[in-house]
Amino acid sequence: GFLLFKDYCENYRDDPVPQLKFYEEIRNFEKTECTEERKKLAKSIYDNFIMKEMLSHTHVSAFNGFFKFKNLNFNKIQEYSKECVAHVNSYLQKNEVPTNLFEPYIEEIFSHLRGDPFKCFMESSRYTRFLQWKNLELNLKVKKPKFEGKISSKNSSNSSLQ
Repeated sequence: GFLLFKDYCENYRDDPVPQLKFYEEIRNFEKTECTEERKKLAKSIYDNFIMKEMLSHTHVSAFNGFFKFKNLNFNKIQEYSKECVAHVNSYLQKNEVPTNLFEPYIEEIFSHLRGDPFKCFMESSRYTRFLQWKNLELNLKVKKPKFEGKISSKNSSNSSLQ
């Protein structure tokens, strides 16, 4: 299901969904066992997702405040809570990178993905096909014939038909 949703977001949606990439990077970070590798990944995630998001809000707020555009919608930029940023910063400042460092972001990412991206996915033909396939799989498993007993020989089967 997740891979199909990801494919839909990457290839069929008009609006980009960068939260998927952020989520995948967090999961890769959590799977990394080497502390030095986690430190490199933590810095990369922080720079590429958290810092970019904070900078984009700073620039958008300044831009919108300066020009006062009412018809432009800047709400499509994902906004994460200050608590998430503070949580990550507190560990990074101590040069610590526990596997759950970015955990506060997961719920916020899911919250966003449950909204418009998933609603549009559920209304798409891709989701309908997915449900049809799952229904077919389920029916094949339920209707699978079960053979009980011995297979009779050719002669005994012919005699039972008469």
